[in-house]
Amino acid sequence: MTSDADYHFKIEGYPGVNVQGNTIKHCYAEGDATGVHGIGIKEETCFDNTIEDCVARNFSNNFYVRHHNIYSNTFQSCTAYGGVNGFVARDGAHGNQFLGCATVGTARAFTCYDSSEDKTEGSQRGKNTFSCEGNSFANCTFRNASQNGILFDNIAHDSPAANNVFDHCVFEGDGSLVLHRTINNYGNRISNSTISGYAACEIYDGGSGQFAFANDAWSNNGFPAGCGSSGGVAPPALNVTISDQALTLSWPATAAGWLLQEATNLSGGPTLWMEIPPPYQSNGVNFLFVEPPLSSQKFYRLHEP
Repeated sequence: MTSDADYHFKIEGYPGVNVQGNTIKHCYAEGDATGVHGIGIKEETCFDNTIEDCVARNFSNNFYVRHHNIYSNTFQSCTAYGGVNGFVARDGAHGNQFLGCATVGTARAFTCYDSSEDKTEGSQRGKNTFSCEGNSFANCTFRNASQNGILFDNIAHDSPAANNVFDHCVFEGDGSLVLHRTINNYGNRISNSTISGYAACEIYDGGSGQFAFANDAWSNNGFPAGCGSSGGVAPPALNVTISDQALTLSWPATAAGWLLQEATNLSGGPTLWMEIPPPYQSNGVNFLFVEPPLSSQKFYRLHEP
């Protein structure tokens, strides 16, 4: 399908209607890279939808998830050719996964931002809690990005980018930049990936936070291997032990400065993580946090401020 329409293929929700379980498969869309959207999911409440084995070519946003109630959707074996952004998560989209996807010759492989076009939690168009949160890329290949591998951008609001993970991916630049950040960010990571062909590692134009590089292979770049604010060190492991008497969380005592956080829900909206403040117990090897057996579900993570 080729046209000049703003949206080519889309799964879109409507007020009061949950849109789930839909599949777009074996499709092709081509644009002219002037502000139009290729293939994606947007607006209201959409979850558990799948876009599989599709090609988007020469769009401003080739593949996209946008708006804060867009979550738990899957893009599998999709490829973006040319245009500006290969994959986009914006306006609070969270918890979506991209499996075995690829970009070839886009300006940027992945972009995250918060515009002024989303109906936020207060039903008013404006700023979201996050630009994007908890989206994951696994076994993806990003080739010949001419500008950035990853861009966290301040388009209209400085909402942070949080907990987005790229694991077992290939990043191949074209004399470009691995990472460009203009907003706060935390919990984001490239791990177990190959990174090559980039002129520089990162530019940080605003906000605060850290981006982790963990167990990556670096080659043919214009900077030393292992760059990044985390120094290439993997985040500490958080271990859980459950008994009839207690739930015990433990992590290495060498991870001083990391804070324990908890949440009661990971779906349906941006995750609200609450800090469990130090001091924590220690046995000299690990930090420990112990509480009675839980009567309801709870989630935990470590966060480095």
